[in-house]
Amino acid sequence: MPKKKQTLWLVKDSDKAINWCQCKLSVAGRFPQANCPWCGCGWLLSCAFCRKCFTFGRFEWFDESLEALAKRLATAARGPRVDDEDVTEMARFMEWAAEGFEAGDRVVVIDYQLFRVDEHGPFEFEGAFARHKLDVLPQVRELEEPGTLVATLGDMEYWVERELPDE
Repeated sequence: MPKKKQTLWLVKDSDKAINWCQCKLSVAGRFPQANCPWCGCGWLLSCAFCRKCFTFGRFEWFDESLEALAKRLATAARGPRVDDEDVTEMARFMEWAAEGFEAGDRVVVIDYQLFRVDEHGPFEFEGAFARHKLDVLPQVRELEEPGTLVATLGDMEYWVERELPDE
């Protein structure tokens, strides 16, 4: 009997580009976006268990309910202090982030937005921190031209020049 599909969520897809996570199963937590996205928090995924980052994610089915997986990931992030509100918030985030994606979709994150790596630009969007206009996803370009990822998304000027005005 085939396994029941329950929850679609992100795992590390590869060790290419930037990859500091060495977990046997790297499962993404919340996107770690802060007010300094050039540090990597605006363009890397973070493992929920070791909190180290990686570049490429892939959606996979987990044989756990959304609530069970959300609780496991929230507990990994917050430890024994996790409460029902933390779990609910994580579950809502996971549902939002996975919307429109399918198992096997390979993705990268830029400024709190997920993009399939096989999408073609241009990419024009407003993220959590800045307004972007990119011909190619820098993470994908990195595979052909090493160093371009840090030279673009890792450059503070890139973000400051495109920063959204305070509301």
